[in-house]
Amino acid sequence: MFHHIFADLVVFIHLGFVIFAVLGALLILRWQWILWLHLPAFFWAVWIEFSGGICPLTPLENWLRIKAGQGGYEGDFVDTYVLPILYPTGLTRDMQFLLGILVIIINLAIYGLIVFNLTRKNRLKRSESPNLSGNRKGLINHESTKRRKHEKLENKISCFRGEK
Repeated sequence: MFHHIFADLVVFIHLGFVIFAVLGALLILRWQWILWLHLPAFFWAVWIEFSGGICPLTPLENWLRIKAGQGGYEGDFVDTYVLPILYPTGLTRDMQFLLGILVIIINLAIYGLIVFNLTRKNRLKRSESPNLSGNRKGLINHESTKRRKHEKLENKISCFRGEK
């Protein structure tokens, strides 16, 4: 009875997974923990494309459509607009291989951006924090700044007491 609704839901989940596998690394810029969800999705998508395999969501969706008594993908929004994205007509093995390479290139670029941003942030933190940088000159400057602040505070206290 509700098989057609579940079939449509599977297609939306499938589309969401494909988008996440291709572009999910962008979410890591905001939430780094997404990395542990994205990497398996990315490797799965690449493996499916390179192996020529079929995602388990595809047979599930087809089974649900058969149970719903639907003979094909015609008539509604999902069938007209979403399915052609997931199942383009004329998809060949060479095209699948190119799609797999495209997924790798996109993700390498995004992960490269993430690594670049992280290393840049770490470099900035190290240059702003002399104690963490291991830079002897920075440590000396930091110590002399602390000493000057302490001397100024002592001068203010002694002035307040009327000693100077």
